[in-house]
Amino acid sequence: MVVCNELGLNTSNAIITTGQSAIESPTVLDNVVCVGTESTLSGCRYSKTNFICPANQQVWVDCQAGYSGLTISLKTRTAQPPWQGTVLVQYNNTWGTICDDHFDVNDARVVCNQLGFNSSTPLAVGSAVFGAGDGPVWITDLACTGTEANIANCRHSAYGVTKCRHYEDAGVVCTPGNINDITSIRLVGPTPYEGRVEVYYNGTGWGTVCDDHFNDKAAAVVCRMMGFNT
Repeated sequence: MVVCNELGLNTSNAIITTGQSAIESPTVLDNVVCVGTESTLSGCRYSKTNFICPANQQVWVDCQAGYSGLTISLKTRTAQPPWQGTVLVQYNNTWGTICDDHFDVNDARVVCNQLGFNSSTPLAVGSAVFGAGDGPVWITDLACTGTEANIANCRHSAYGVTKCRHYEDAGVVCTPGNINDITSIRLVGPTPYEGRVEVYYNGTGWGTVCDDHFNDKAAAVVCRMMGFNT
């Protein structure tokens, strides 16, 4: 987590992983002990050394284990307004749901913000009130503070590890009335982080964005709205 944070990458899914190949270079740090909140690796306890580390002892990390920038959507019943529904989560290119265990107003606030809806007085609901979702129950024990830009940055159990079933799916009711006319945004493409830009406009449905004058700055705004690196 400290390594990923120091590099400016997502830390919520940081894991130790296996390297693809060994690098023949001196090892300068050994016995590194971090608590996870340090801003740099030099802030952790460690001992200095100078030896060639064997391949099976070299440290590799993955700052995006699976997929760190979760895409979310709402599943609504017919005639329901678009700002309320069962929360759907896309992880590893597969849509699933969130368990309602400990799902509260802070979690709902992050969901509403991430979707582009007003979050001043959100409501967290459980028991699949808006209808059960499909696929895996990806997240259990979601614990947001309410200030995160993406639920991927909130504390929660490991993805897909749960005893919950879809009759326990979490839902939200975001504050009626929207932040602006564009109330939600999504990418339709081969992966969750690239594709055609679609926006939910003024409560009328999904549509596209014309490429006239659309540039990298506009792309950065889209990526930021979706919780991706810009």
